[in-house]
Amino acid sequence: MSATRSAIVLAVFLATGGCVDLSPLNYTAPEGGISDAAPLDAIEGDGRAVACDTCFAAQPTCSATWRACESDKVCNKFAACMSQMSCWNASITDLMNLTPCLVSCSLSAGVTSQNSPAATLISPLFTCAQDPLRCGPVCAGITGDGGSSDSGVAGE
Repeated sequence: MSATRSAIVLAVFLATGGCVDLSPLNYTAPEGGISDAAPLDAIEGDGRAVACDTCFAAQPTCSATWRACESDKVCNKFAACMSQMSCWNASITDLMNLTPCLVSCSLSAGVTSQNSPAATLISPLFTCAQDPLRCGPVCAGITGDGGSSDSGVAGE
């Protein structure tokens, strides 16, 4: 490959694979949210967070990923934040329009890129959390029946 052609390929790659802005956004957690320091067991009034984590641990096709995430400091912090903020229904298909809770959890956990090592653990959790046949009903309110609680994210 010539030097000019390599430069063009690099320029196209950098232009199309540009950075995603993960700068902090103003976000207020939903009522019943808790501070980062409180353990999930201390959540009162937010049954969805506890139910979601329980589903991750008990669901046969999610449990191995959940255990791996729990053992990874970054993934564990990210998942705890996502459950606490009831953010598992967030869409990750449009990286230019990420929800504030997703950005907040990413930054607080230290996930600053989709190339982060923890991202390989986080991605399957999103799939589990949004699948109406797995943890979607408890984690993201996705029932798969097209009802009002169905965000449609799992069907994308």
